Amino acid sequence: IGQRLPCYMRELGLREIQTRLNDSVTFIDAGNDPEAYEDAINAFKQTMMWDKPLSEAQKKEMTKLLMSRGMNKTEIDAYIQIEENAVDFLSHHPSSVVRTLGLLVTYGRK
Repeated sequence: IGQRLPCYMRELGLREIQTRLNDSVTFIDAGNDPEAYEDAINAFKQTMMWDKPLSEAQKKEMTKLLMSRGMNKTEIDAYIQIEENAVDFLSHHPSSVVRTLGLLVTYGRK
């Protein structure tokens, strides 16, 4: 919805609409103290909901949600497989991780 918000705001009669990007980068350094790395990577996995394998019910729920957003079954299966591969890789190979998050902030005048 963040990318559509400026259009919705225009339709509602707002003017001078502007959008900014508020970003954040998380870096987990595999070269850190092993205990600190383990804590950070476990927190990262939990944030990404990678701390437990997806059940079949969760996969079906995710498939339904993503199909409602325009993805097809082949794309969804590939997405789920990529997520599972990432979890498996991080579990068996200490690796540095860089994750970027972007939040669109949109505003206008009436």
